[in-house]
Amino acid sequence: MPFTGHNLYRGIGGLSSVDFSTVVNTAVAGASTITAGSATHAPNTTYTYVLRPVIADLETPDQSCHVTFTTDDDTDWSGLAPAPVIGLSAQLLDDAEIRLTWHYHVPSGFATPATFGVYYATAPGIAVGTPDASVTYAGQTRHQKTLALVDATTYWLAVTALTTGGVESAPIEIGPFVADGSAPATPTVYASQTFEVAP
Repeated sequence: MPFTGHNLYRGIGGLSSVDFSTVVNTAVAGASTITAGSATHAPNTTYTYVLRPVIADLETPDQSCHVTFTTDDDTDWSGLAPAPVIGLSAQLLDDAEIRLTWHYHVPSGFATPATFGVYYATAPGIAVGTPDASVTYAGQTRHQKTLALVDATTYWLAVTALTTGGVESAPIEIGPFVADGSAPATPTVYASQTFEVAP
């Protein structure tokens, strides 16, 4: 049966948000590009587009490819995002310090970060955008940051990866931890996400 083209679909958010009941645009076999047709984009919004192949004028449930991206303030593509960090952990130290450790790998289809954003807050659900500290990306290896915090205060901590253009990955957050100015170091506590993010 002849391959006749692709149907394009989209969703607001990740892959699970794609609306496969509404075709955004079509492309004939042999086409090297496809546009979003008449679909518009809102500022600072994440979109996912999916191409499904059409064989003998019948669409298959397969995906030829998909892409997820975020628009900027002007509704333009802000660039490839880096993947989240891997294996974030925290260790309590003396003098109300907490040391964060994480690993990083650049999966296919993701941007290479320039820095990592480190965040801390006294409640979960940390809002990202303006890091409390930063760490320079040193390759696909282990990275660390020690934070000097307030004694006897409970914290949640998060790390993101950022490109030179400021495109930020999804945050990985762990907690709660109590900063203690007198206690010795405690065993390392690991976040639940210790796997690589597939493209």
